[in-house]
Amino acid sequence: MNKSQVLSNKPLVKAHPTTGAIMTYFESEKGETFGKVRVDQRMPVISNGFMSFANRSAFITFDEEIAKEMESILQEDKPYPIEGRVVVSESLEPFYEGQEPKTKGVDGEIITHLGSPVYRETQFVFDLETKDILLVSDRDELSTSEKTEVTEQVIEEELVM
Repeated sequence: MNKSQVLSNKPLVKAHPTTGAIMTYFESEKGETFGKVRVDQRMPVISNGFMSFANRSAFITFDEEIAKEMESILQEDKPYPIEGRVVVSESLEPFYEGQEPKTKGVDGEIITHLGSPVYRETQFVFDLETKDILLVSDRDELSTSEKTEVTEQVIEEELVM
């Protein structure tokens, strides 16, 4: 990674790790063809006064015609050509059928919020002001009243969105 990439947090196009293809094509249950591309973004994070970067990935899906157009201009490890960012949303309900809850590590314990499993989703959005929706883990060192306050704040933010 060069010096300019260290501080850049633009979403970068990533090739499929097995096939090397920028665009991965698939068919829906209805027989329609779609393409998807992965973008990775390094987001600055401050925790206890220390700055680090969190790596995030999201998939952008296109209908077949637009996928072919985009495939001709996308390049691996180059910025995605349309400005946007990867946002994280967490919920107590799955985002899609069959989704597994968030875990600590690959085979770790299930992360909970107020005793319920947490589900996580990432999306690429064009609105640079879109905020992450993160739930406080039960294992974090917060009192019950602090957890309730954070939960109420998250609910208020979801209602505003």
